[in-house]
Amino acid sequence: GTWVILDGIDKIGADTLTSLSLIMEGGEANLPDGRRIIPKEGFYCIALAQAHDEIQWIQPEIVNMFHWIKIQPLPSNELTEVLSGLYPNLDKKTLQLIVKL
Repeated sequence: GTWVILDGIDKIGADTLTSLSLIMEGGEANLPDGRRIIPKEGFYCIALAQAHDEIQWIQPEIVNMFHWIKIQPLPSNELTEVLSGLYPNLDKKTLQLIVKL
């Protein structure tokens, strides 16, 4: 199957939302230029979004398309530990700059 990762789903435009909805719910979409999209068997879509606060931040049309999992950011000490493990040769000053982002 094919995997698609949509980063920034919270910023999706109305026309893109329509096409995405047709693919996710109906299994195909006809694009304005005449092309037709039919996902292959085993198609999966992962959508990433950044919640801005606890109020309704995502369009209601998108909410029912996905199963939502809220992930809290890692505390800086845990993020430092993970990055140090992944990049053991990274100097401490650069690591601290990355963690502050």
